[in-house]
Amino acid sequence: MVSIKTILILNIIFLSLALLYYFRVEITGFVSDAATIMLSVGKARIRLTISINQTSYCPGEQVKITNTAENTGVYDTSGNLSTAVTSPSGSEVFSNKWNNVDLLSGELKSFESFLDFISSNETGGYDVSSSFKYGNGIENATRSFRFKSGIGTLTASPPQIEKTIKRENSSEETIYIWLKDACENTNVSISISSEEPGVWVNLSSNNVFLTPNILNTSVVNITVPLNTSLGNYLGQIELSANGQKISIPLIIHVAMRDIEVNITVVSTEKTVCRGSVAGATVNITKNNPPGELLMNVTYQILDPDLIIVANSSESVIVNTNIIRNSDLTVPTSSILGYYTYLVSVQYEEVTEQDSDIFEVINCEEPPTPSGGGGGGGAPAAGGGPALNYSMTIDTSTSIISSIPGKKETLLVTIGNTGNINLKAVKLSVEGVPSTWIKILPNEVDIPYMKSQEYLVVLNIPNNAASGIYEMKIRAVSRIESETKIVKLIIGKTLEETADLMLEEMEEKRTIATEATLTKDCIDFSKIIPIFDEGEKSREKGLNNYQSKNYEKSIDWFKHSIESYDKVINQVDIRIELKIDSLKSYKIGIFPVLGLKGQKNILEGYYSEKNYGRICKPIIEISRLKKLSLIVWVLLLIVIIVLIIIFLIIRKREKEGNRKEIMSRVKERLEEFQPEDIEESQDTIESA
Repeated sequence: MVSIKTILILNIIFLSLALLYYFRVEITGFVSDAATIMLSVGKARIRLTISINQTSYCPGEQVKITNTAENTGVYDTSGNLSTAVTSPSGSEVFSNKWNNVDLLSGELKSFESFLDFISSNETGGYDVSSSFKYGNGIENATRSFRFKSGIGTLTASPPQIEKTIKRENSSEETIYIWLKDACENTNVSISISSEEPGVWVNLSSNNVFLTPNILNTSVVNITVPLNTSLGNYLGQIELSANGQKISIPLIIHVAMRDIEVNITVVSTEKTVCRGSVAGATVNITKNNPPGELLMNVTYQILDPDLIIVANSSESVIVNTNIIRNSDLTVPTSSILGYYTYLVSVQYEEVTEQDSDIFEVINCEEPPTPSGGGGGGGAPAAGGGPALNYSMTIDTSTSIISSIPGKKETLLVTIGNTGNINLKAVKLSVEGVPSTWIKILPNEVDIPYMKSQEYLVVLNIPNNAASGIYEMKIRAVSRIESETKIVKLIIGKTLEETADLMLEEMEEKRTIATEATLTKDCIDFSKIIPIFDEGEKSREKGLNNYQSKNYEKSIDWFKHSIESYDKVINQVDIRIELKIDSLKSYKIGIFPVLGLKGQKNILEGYYSEKNYGRICKPIIEISRLKKLSLIVWVLLLIVIIVLIIIFLIIRKREKEGNRKEIMSRVKERLEEFQPEDIEESQDTIESA
């Protein structure tokens, strides 16, 4: 029988070997034959959150960004807090910094920033990213909001109408029309192509009134005349409002109608939370031919930009009628707005579609900051709100191409996002000779919550040197705005300008291509189309360049540069979200061993924009989680075995003590003789 001492020694050896393997392989990272073990008794831990007072804004409205930093650790710390707002095109439109922020253990502080929007700002989704750097650590947080302007973007669904209609039969389709990122009402005019199949169409309304928050509809009724020839017909339905136009292809297959399909979103009030499942009921009826028929059914969800964000397909056998239920998940990163649930049923050369509309809403409650001190300016007299001096700056473009002797213009919009009027606001432009520049107006007062446009006129002299100039533009008053970078590319000829644009494009493409190396560890489903768009623009630009159509090639190169910038920005956002998700990365209540080291490596690669190596620590963290699970299980097993051994030893000690006591009692009883009892009784009687 194996002794307890032997079992204890074997368990200690087993645990030592497991820990030795872990420290040799994991703690050293990627350096073999070495181990560095650090013991941390206590440290500061920072929890950083961002809250925004609204989810969307119109021109003249103020964005209030509140950063809340809380020290949840046991040690005091000090660090630097920074926040930045990025536009939909990826350019930084606002930033703020607070240096030397002291946080005692358990202390929470809030820091406020204000940002105003004007009508010339880029519409769409804006990302807010903040970081708090302290000691060897860094905490990041992100939030987002949308900016709307004018009538925004005219949007309609479905993207196309395709019907198979029998001669002398009719079919209807509802066109849903709404305004994306809008602040104003508008009237939408609907027209139809004058040839077949347009002449078969009647609209319930040729003019549709839209408000920013409510969609409207127009019902398209299509009736195919009896004498129409069998075949396929293509037409257009055009929607126009305030200079914006949408063309909806109208495809009519004139044939015997074999199938009918109807889709209905089953969500209550047709609203679905972002990140949850959208359900729909699909009813398919087959009229002809008789018997069972194999059909292909495709389900798709299209976002407000009519981009497919979810899809699935299946094959079904239909005799006369069948009802199918589709469940597709709306991605958590989706934008808010009206979505289209589209179903397509196809067999042989027959296709039938139907669609329904639902709204994606945000069901998450934003964190509520409380307590703490922070930014916001000095308090106003009489206990009123703090005086806040702040400005935003936006430019009409980020890149200008030209040749010597030409005049170029740039529109710069300055917004007063504070709560006090700004006096004598001027523009400062650096990076090009001052003799080239004329700014109109020179200086102007900007009331709070208002904006001012400045026209920067660039008179490029005939002797201007070719090259790429970085114009640094900022607004100057009592305070200064952030600095915007606008690149001015000058070539002696259009060919030389195209050469410089090509050089700039290839540089951006190199970075974007390297960013695509992260596809093995982050979701790339929405980034690939943007990169492909940049590639297509690049290809068209190169074709025009080779054909010596330099003017068009410059336009294509510019569009390609913007696409590559979007790819880089989208990859950065996903990496930041990945880093942020590692904060609470645990196995139940147990931490992942070695996580901190790999997280620091990941943050280091990201700060260096070393996209080629970013996936390595992410994959390594996944392996660490599996190994940590094994180590923690082994440790629990060893602890349980040690407890059992301890209880056995205690039990044996108690049994030994009981035997010793019984032995002593027995010895005492043997020493105590009967005659001694009789003598004792005689003595008692005599007394």
